[in-house]
Amino acid sequence: MTPPLARLMNAVWLHEQNHFDDEQLCDVLRDGLSKDVLEQWSAHKTSKGRTLVRMKGLEAYTKSHRSTIYRWQREKGFPKPVLKTPTSALYDLRDVDLWLQSDF
Repeated sequence: MTPPLARLMNAVWLHEQNHFDDEQLCDVLRDGLSKDVLEQWSAHKTSKGRTLVRMKGLEAYTKSHRSTIYRWQREKGFPKPVLKTPTSALYDLRDVDLWLQSDF
């Protein structure tokens, strides 16, 4: 069986490619994810045009180390992850772009 986060990433990709709508995405994930992850996901469903990345992708996108990103979150209002599990987090690049365009 695929680990829950890998299943999530695959389902998100299918959703972004317009193969799944929001409800289909939740249906696919319901069996393999814990209740708390599903609640976080349902609270912040994806929509068309959204790009979600893990921390490594966020580091590359912002050209900043993760410790800098965590400091920005604490001190400057950098966007929090849209989905967080004990071992990974997904960030929405639209939120990051808006923050970068602000006078942080």
